[in-house]
Amino acid sequence: MDLNSRLEPVLKTARSSAAAVDTEGTFPAAAVDALRSSGLLGLTIPSELGGLGQGPEELLDVIGALAGECGSTAMIYLMHVAATMPVVNATPTAYPDLATRLADGSMLGTLAFSERGSRSHFWAPMSQCESVDAGVALRADKSWVTSAGYADLYVISTRSAGADDP
Repeated sequence: MDLNSRLEPVLKTARSSAAAVDTEGTFPAAAVDALRSSGLLGLTIPSELGGLGQGPEELLDVIGALAGECGSTAMIYLMHVAATMPVVNATPTAYPDLATRLADGSMLGTLAFSERGSRSHFWAPMSQCESVDAGVALRADKSWVTSAGYADLYVISTRSAGADDP
């Protein structure tokens, strides 16, 4: 199946709900469901992990097409793809099927980087990991997270335990 045949039903769904999503400030659930079933959530994930194994040109084509129909859907998609890349490149040993689940649409990922006090510099997190008896605890006050409450995986930025600066 080529990218256009995967993308066209998603675009149709995004187009039909874009005005309501913008006017009512709602999550584009139907468009995200269409993305889940299209296989496009795995666009940049290698085929050996269940993805489509495509590169930056195809990613830009898909994001551009989505943005032309529904900016919210395009942003959700971009954040999902951005969240998949660290998982693909450093899969947590406790979750060996995580990349596959992000690719097949059973999980939606996002980034949780934006914080008050960071001056919008995602590389300068204010939140802090802390060492505790059982491992590490996270204290974070994120000011903006695309897909918050809808995503299944949140890739976060924090300072390391004990660090005084970003």
